[in-house]
Amino acid sequence: MAGILRTDQIVRLRSYLAGRQGQPVAARAGVRVTQRRLQQLVRAGILRRIEQPIYPGQRTGAKPYLYALARSGAELVAQQLGVDVREIEWKPRDAERNLLFTEHTLAVADFRLALQQACLDHGVTMAEWTGEAILRREPARVEILIKDNQSLTVTLVPDGYARLVLPSSHAAWIFLEIDRGTVTVEPSQWQLRSWRRKVLAYRQLQGSGILKEHFGAESMIVATVTTGPKRLQNLRRVCERAGGDHRFWFTTFGELAAETILTGPIWSVAGLGKQRQRLLPDEGLREATHEPPGRA
Repeated sequence: MAGILRTDQIVRLRSYLAGRQGQPVAARAGVRVTQRRLQQLVRAGILRRIEQPIYPGQRTGAKPYLYALARSGAELVAQQLGVDVREIEWKPRDAERNLLFTEHTLAVADFRLALQQACLDHGVTMAEWTGEAILRREPARVEILIKDNQSLTVTLVPDGYARLVLPSSHAAWIFLEIDRGTVTVEPSQWQLRSWRRKVLAYRQLQGSGILKEHFGAESMIVATVTTGPKRLQNLRRVCERAGGDHRFWFTTFGELAAETILTGPIWSVAGLGKQRQRLLPDEGLREATHEPPGRA
Protein backbone atom coordinates (compact mmCIF):
# COMPACT_ATOMS: atom_id res chain seq x y z
CA MET A 1 0.00 0.00 0.00
CA ALA A 2 1.01 3.61 -0.47
CA GLY A 3 3.54 5.22 1.85
CA ILE A 4 1.01 7.73 3.25
CA LEU A 5 -2.65 7.06 4.08
CA ARG A 6 -5.54 9.00 5.61
CA THR A 7 -7.41 7.62 8.60
CA ASP A 8 -10.47 6.78 6.46
CA GLN A 9 -8.29 4.92 3.95
CA ILE A 10 -6.79 2.82 6.72
CA VAL A 11 -10.31 2.01 7.96
CA ARG A 12 -11.25 0.89 4.44
CA LEU A 13 -8.08 -1.16 4.12
CA ARG A 14 -8.74 -2.89 7.43
CA SER A 15 -12.33 -3.59 6.43
CA TYR A 16 -11.17 -5.03 3.10
CA LEU A 17 -8.60 -7.31 4.74
CA ALA A 18 -11.18 -8.50 7.25
CA GLY A 19 -13.62 -9.17 4.40
CA ARG A 20 -11.03 -11.31 2.65
CA GLN A 21 -10.92 -13.45 5.80
CA GLY A 22 -14.69 -13.66 5.96
CA GLN A 23 -14.91 -11.37 8.99
CA PRO A 24 -16.81 -8.20 7.98
CA VAL A 25 -16.31 -5.25 10.34
CA ALA A 26 -19.16 -2.95 11.35
CA ALA A 27 -18.44 0.56 10.10
CA ARG A 28 -18.57 2.42 13.44
CA ALA A 29 -16.74 -0.29 15.34
CA GLY A 30 -14.11 -0.40 12.59
CA VAL A 31 -13.44 3.33 12.90
CA ARG A 32 -13.11 3.24 16.68
CA VAL A 33 -10.89 0.18 16.74
CA THR A 34 -8.70 1.48 13.93
CA GLN A 35 -8.20 4.89 15.56
CA ARG A 36 -7.26 3.26 18.85
CA ARG A 37 -4.79 0.94 17.13
CA LEU A 38 -3.25 3.83 15.20
CA GLN A 39 -2.66 5.74 18.43
CA GLN A 40 -0.94 2.69 19.89
CA LEU A 41 1.32 2.31 16.84
CA VAL A 42 2.25 5.99 16.92
CA ARG A 43 3.19 5.75 20.61
CA ALA A 44 5.25 2.66 19.85
CA GLY A 45 7.21 4.51 17.16
CA ILE A 46 5.96 2.23 14.37
CA LEU A 47 3.91 4.94 12.63
CA ARG A 48 4.21 8.70 12.26
CA ARG A 49 1.08 10.87 12.50
CA ILE A 50 1.13 13.81 10.10
CA GLU A 51 -1.09 16.84 10.47
CA GLN A 52 -2.17 18.19 7.08
CA PRO A 53 -1.66 21.91 6.51
CA ILE A 54 -4.63 24.20 5.93
CA TYR A 55 -4.04 26.80 3.24
CA PRO A 56 -5.68 30.23 2.84
CA GLY A 57 -9.12 29.94 1.25
CA GLN A 58 -9.66 26.36 2.34
CA ARG A 59 -12.42 25.28 4.70
CA THR A 60 -11.84 25.80 8.39
CA GLY A 61 -11.38 22.95 10.79
CA ALA A 62 -8.79 20.24 11.05
CA LYS A 63 -8.10 17.91 8.14
CA PRO A 64 -7.90 14.15 8.67
CA TYR A 65 -4.56 12.96 9.97
CA LEU A 66 -2.18 11.17 7.66
CA TYR A 67 -0.15 8.17 8.77
CA ALA A 68 3.15 6.88 7.44
CA LEU A 69 5.61 4.25 8.53
CA ALA A 70 8.38 5.50 10.80
CA ARG A 71 11.81 4.10 10.00
CA SER A 72 11.45 1.42 12.69
CA GLY A 73 8.07 0.50 11.21
CA ALA A 74 9.53 0.25 7.72
CA GLU A 75 12.32 -1.96 9.02
CA LEU A 76 9.77 -4.18 10.77
CA VAL A 77 7.69 -4.55 7.60
CA ALA A 78 10.77 -5.34 5.53
CA GLN A 79 11.83 -7.93 8.10
CA GLN A 80 8.42 -9.59 8.02
CA LEU A 81 8.55 -9.72 4.21
CA GLY A 82 12.14 -10.93 4.18
CA VAL A 83 13.34 -8.05 1.98
CA ASP A 84 15.50 -4.95 2.28
CA VAL A 85 13.83 -1.68 3.30
CA ARG A 86 14.70 -0.28 -0.13
CA GLU A 87 12.42 -2.89 -1.73
CA ILE A 88 9.23 -1.58 -0.09
CA GLU A 89 7.39 1.63 -0.96
CA TRP A 90 8.72 3.66 1.94
CA LYS A 91 9.65 7.35 1.89
CA PRO A 92 11.60 9.30 4.52
CA ARG A 93 10.04 12.03 6.61
CA ASP A 94 10.67 14.79 4.06
CA ALA A 95 8.33 13.17 1.51
CA GLU A 96 5.12 14.68 2.90
CA ARG A 97 6.50 18.21 2.63
CA ASN A 98 5.77 18.00 -1.08
CA LEU A 99 2.03 18.73 -1.25
CA LEU A 100 1.67 17.48 -4.84
CA PHE A 101 3.41 14.21 -3.93
CA THR A 102 1.13 13.71 -0.94
CA GLU A 103 -2.09 14.39 -2.85
CA HIS A 104 -0.94 12.16 -5.69
CA THR A 105 -0.08 9.33 -3.31
CA LEU A 106 -3.46 9.56 -1.60
CA ALA A 107 -5.26 9.53 -4.97
CA VAL A 108 -3.43 6.36 -6.03
CA ALA A 109 -4.39 4.78 -2.70
CA ASP A 110 -8.06 5.69 -3.25
CA PHE A 111 -7.98 3.94 -6.63
CA ARG A 112 -6.28 0.85 -5.29
CA LEU A 113 -8.62 0.54 -2.30
CA ALA A 114 -11.69 0.94 -4.51
CA LEU A 115 -10.34 -1.66 -6.95
CA GLN A 116 -9.46 -4.14 -4.19
CA GLN A 117 -12.91 -3.91 -2.61
CA ALA A 118 -14.69 -4.16 -5.97
CA CYS A 119 -12.66 -7.26 -6.88
CA LEU A 120 -13.62 -8.85 -3.55
CA ASP A 121 -17.30 -8.01 -4.11
CA HIS A 122 -17.41 -9.42 -7.65
CA GLY A 123 -15.25 -12.51 -7.36
CA VAL A 124 -12.34 -11.00 -9.29
CA THR A 125 -8.80 -11.76 -8.14
CA MET A 126 -6.25 -8.95 -8.02
CA ALA A 127 -3.33 -11.20 -8.85
CA GLU A 128 -0.80 -8.38 -8.95
CA TRP A 129 -0.42 -4.74 -7.97
CA THR A 130 2.78 -2.79 -8.51
CA GLY A 131 3.11 0.83 -7.41
CA GLU A 132 4.99 3.67 -9.05
CA ALA A 133 7.96 3.51 -6.68
CA ILE A 134 8.66 -0.09 -7.72
CA LEU A 135 7.93 0.52 -11.42
CA ARG A 136 10.34 3.46 -11.47
CA ARG A 137 13.28 1.24 -10.55
CA GLU A 138 13.14 -0.54 -13.91
CA PRO A 139 11.04 1.72 -16.15
CA ALA A 140 9.82 0.76 -19.59
CA ARG A 141 11.54 2.66 -22.40
CA VAL A 142 9.95 3.06 -25.80
CA GLU A 143 10.80 4.96 -28.95
CA ILE A 144 8.10 7.25 -30.30
CA LEU A 145 7.79 9.29 -33.47
CA ILE A 146 7.29 12.98 -32.69
CA LYS A 147 7.39 14.89 -36.00
CA ASP A 148 9.17 15.01 -39.35
CA ASN A 149 10.33 11.43 -38.92
CA GLN A 150 12.13 12.38 -35.72
CA SER A 151 12.06 9.76 -32.98
CA LEU A 152 12.57 10.08 -29.26
CA THR A 153 13.20 7.48 -26.58
CA VAL A 154 10.97 8.12 -23.57
CA THR A 155 10.52 6.52 -20.17
CA LEU A 156 7.04 5.29 -19.25
CA VAL A 157 6.20 4.82 -15.56
CA PRO A 158 2.50 4.25 -14.75
CA ASP A 159 1.18 5.38 -11.37
CA GLY A 160 0.18 1.78 -10.74
CA TYR A 161 -0.18 -1.51 -12.55
CA ALA A 162 -2.74 -4.22 -11.79
CA ARG A 163 -3.40 -7.68 -13.19
CA LEU A 164 -6.92 -8.94 -12.58
CA VAL A 165 -8.11 -12.50 -13.05
CA LEU A 166 -11.82 -12.71 -13.81
CA PRO A 167 -14.24 -15.47 -12.79
CA SER A 168 -13.97 -16.69 -16.39
CA SER A 169 -10.19 -17.15 -15.76
CA HIS A 170 -9.40 -14.50 -18.36
CA ALA A 171 -6.99 -11.74 -17.31
CA ALA A 172 -7.19 -7.96 -17.58
CA TRP A 173 -4.21 -5.64 -17.27
CA ILE A 174 -4.81 -2.10 -15.98
CA PHE A 175 -2.30 0.74 -16.13
CA LEU A 176 -3.25 3.61 -13.82
CA GLU A 177 -2.70 7.28 -14.60
CA ILE A 178 -3.65 9.84 -11.96
CA ASP A 179 -4.16 13.33 -13.41
CA ARG A 180 -4.55 16.23 -11.01
CA GLY A 181 -4.30 18.93 -13.67
CA THR A 182 -0.53 19.35 -13.34
CA VAL A 183 0.41 17.81 -16.72
CA THR A 184 0.39 19.99 -19.85
CA VAL A 185 -2.45 18.64 -22.00
CA GLU A 186 -1.55 20.04 -25.41
CA PRO A 187 1.61 22.13 -25.19
CA SER A 188 2.66 24.66 -27.79
CA GLN A 189 6.13 23.13 -27.66
CA TRP A 190 7.26 19.58 -27.00
CA GLN A 191 7.48 19.74 -23.23
CA LEU A 192 8.85 17.09 -20.95
CA ARG A 193 5.56 16.15 -19.34
CA SER A 194 2.85 16.21 -21.96
CA TRP A 195 -0.19 14.02 -22.04
CA ARG A 196 0.14 13.60 -25.82
CA ARG A 197 3.59 12.10 -25.42
CA LYS A 198 2.32 9.72 -22.76
CA VAL A 199 -0.43 8.49 -25.10
CA LEU A 200 2.10 7.94 -27.89
CA ALA A 201 4.31 6.02 -25.46
CA TYR A 202 1.47 3.72 -24.39
CA ARG A 203 0.55 3.06 -28.01
CA GLN A 204 4.13 2.13 -28.80
CA LEU A 205 4.33 0.02 -25.66
CA GLN A 206 1.95 -2.51 -27.16
CA GLY A 207 2.98 -2.02 -30.79
CA SER A 208 6.65 -2.71 -30.04
CA GLY A 209 6.08 -5.84 -27.98
CA ILE A 210 7.51 -4.20 -24.83
CA LEU A 211 4.12 -4.59 -23.15
CA LYS A 212 4.55 -8.34 -23.08
CA GLU A 213 8.30 -8.32 -22.53
CA HIS A 214 8.39 -5.77 -19.70
CA PHE A 215 5.03 -6.20 -17.95
CA GLY A 216 4.04 -9.71 -18.99
CA ALA A 217 0.73 -8.33 -20.27
CA GLU A 218 -1.15 -9.54 -23.34
CA SER A 219 -3.13 -6.30 -23.71
CA MET A 220 -3.93 -3.21 -21.66
CA ILE A 221 -6.45 -0.74 -20.36
CA VAL A 222 -4.98 2.66 -19.51
CA ALA A 223 -7.30 3.91 -16.76
CA THR A 224 -6.98 7.66 -16.19
CA VAL A 225 -8.64 9.35 -13.20
CA THR A 226 -8.83 13.13 -13.35
CA THR A 227 -10.31 16.15 -11.61
CA GLY A 228 -13.57 16.81 -13.43
CA PRO A 229 -15.63 16.49 -16.64
CA LYS A 230 -13.96 19.38 -18.49
CA ARG A 231 -10.47 18.10 -17.80
CA LEU A 232 -11.61 14.62 -18.80
CA GLN A 233 -12.87 15.83 -22.16
CA ASN A 234 -9.62 17.70 -22.81
CA LEU A 235 -7.53 14.62 -22.03
CA ARG A 236 -9.72 12.38 -24.14
CA ARG A 237 -9.68 14.78 -27.10
CA VAL A 238 -5.88 14.99 -27.13
CA CYS A 239 -5.70 11.23 -26.66
CA GLU A 240 -7.84 10.60 -29.72
CA ARG A 241 -5.84 13.11 -31.80
CA ALA A 242 -2.70 11.18 -30.87
CA GLY A 243 -4.27 7.93 -32.08
CA GLY A 244 -5.54 6.70 -28.72
CA ASP A 245 -8.31 4.11 -29.03
CA HIS A 246 -10.52 1.91 -26.87
CA ARG A 247 -7.56 1.01 -24.68
CA PHE A 248 -7.76 4.46 -23.05
CA TRP A 249 -10.44 4.87 -20.35
CA PHE A 250 -11.24 8.02 -18.37
CA THR A 251 -13.22 8.86 -15.23
CA THR A 252 -13.17 11.46 -12.44
CA PHE A 253 -12.29 11.32 -8.76
CA GLY A 254 -15.88 12.21 -7.91
CA GLU A 255 -17.27 9.15 -9.74
CA LEU A 256 -14.68 6.66 -8.52
CA ALA A 257 -15.75 4.31 -5.71
CA ALA A 258 -15.69 0.62 -4.88
CA GLU A 259 -19.33 0.38 -6.01
CA THR A 260 -18.60 1.90 -9.43
CA ILE A 261 -15.02 1.22 -10.44
CA LEU A 262 -15.72 -2.16 -12.10
CA THR A 263 -19.46 -2.31 -12.77
CA GLY A 264 -20.62 1.32 -12.83
CA PRO A 265 -20.99 3.15 -16.17
CA ILE A 266 -18.48 5.81 -15.17
CA TRP A 267 -15.84 5.34 -17.86
CA SER A 268 -15.49 7.48 -20.97
CA VAL A 269 -13.59 5.47 -23.59
CA ALA A 270 -11.56 7.00 -26.40
CA GLY A 271 -13.17 6.52 -29.79
CA LEU A 272 -16.48 5.16 -28.47
CA GLY A 273 -18.67 8.26 -28.41
CA LYS A 274 -20.43 9.78 -25.41
CA GLN A 275 -21.96 6.67 -23.86
CA ARG A 276 -20.22 5.71 -20.62
CA GLN A 277 -18.93 2.16 -20.24
CA ARG A 278 -18.42 -0.36 -17.47
CA LEU A 279 -14.92 -1.64 -16.89
CA LEU A 280 -16.35 -5.07 -16.09
CA PRO A 281 -19.58 -5.84 -18.00
CA ASP A 282 -21.94 -8.46 -16.65
CA GLU A 283 -20.61 -11.21 -18.88
CA GLY A 284 -17.13 -10.65 -17.42
CA LEU A 285 -15.39 -11.32 -20.74
CA ARG A 286 -15.13 -8.17 -22.83
CA GLU A 287 -12.75 -6.38 -20.48
CA ALA A 288 -10.47 -9.39 -20.62
CA THR A 289 -10.16 -9.22 -24.41
CA HIS A 290 -10.21 -5.40 -24.29
CA GLU A 291 -12.52 -5.26 -27.29
CA PRO A 292 -14.93 -2.32 -27.29
CA PRO A 293 -18.68 -2.97 -27.01
CA GLY A 294 -20.18 -4.33 -30.19
CA ARG A 295 -16.85 -5.44 -31.63
CA ALA A 296 -16.08 -9.16 -31.93
